[in-house]
Amino acid sequence: MNNQNLFKFLNKGISTLIGIFIIVLVASIVGGGILAWQYGWMSEESNRIPLKAIPQDWSSLSESCAKNEDCGTDFCQQKGDECIEIKYLCENEKCSSTTKEFPNYTCESNKCKEITEDETTNWKTYRNEEYRFEIKYPTYWKVIREKKWSFEVQNNKDSNNSLEIRTPLEAAGSAFINIPFDEDIFIADTIPARKKTKLTQSDNYKWWRIIIQWRYKKGGVIIYDYPYKGIEGINYVEIFNQMLSTFEFLE
Repeated sequence: MNNQNLFKFLNKGISTLIGIFIIVLVASIVGGGILAWQYGWMSEESNRIPLKAIPQDWSSLSESCAKNEDCGTDFCQQKGDECIEIKYLCENEKCSSTTKEFPNYTCESNKCKEITEDETTNWKTYRNEEYRFEIKYPTYWKVIREKKWSFEVQNNKDSNNSLEIRTPLEAAGSAFINIPFDEDIFIADTIPARKKTKLTQSDNYKWWRIIIQWRYKKGGVIIYDYPYKGIEGINYVEIFNQMLSTFEFLE
């Protein structure tokens, strides 16, 4: 091979290597870009929607649907202080789903609920050391009776609104012991109790009375009275429910 042919051969080989190098380089850049885009998209999606929020394979669901329940059960997931709610939909006989984010909400019982401040935090507390229980009541209520067997508080905004606790049960009186109750409930989370709500009348005055009776330990009753036609702006039932939620037995 003479010098001229050798030069052409080397020149052709170098051009081929450069070409291969350029092709590999371009392929790496393009491939890396696609991977980066996919990773960024997946990261964004994973941050926005919980992993199990939307099925990746709709074939796992019914091919056709008549109602939303055919597609799945709605649920929620907690992500920091944000709740993400997922709902399944049946549209045009086909399944789909939607997600909605709720900042400062909490996931409870498969639904997003707003985180609210506990109004009872700064309420006053009554504690009975003899029968080992305590209950909170609003700061604008006052104590009108405090004995070992009876504790009563009254609403300063409405003197016809009061709550009394009598314990033991034998001290409650027959009018609060042997009576038919409307429903069975739990107090202090796990203690079985019975509840009755009735409209009471004396002369020309009518009022509502809620009676809660329990037989745990030595038993007792909670008697809550509020007027039939109360003062506008006072939610009497809500106040009672809040007070009852703070009632608990001490170890």
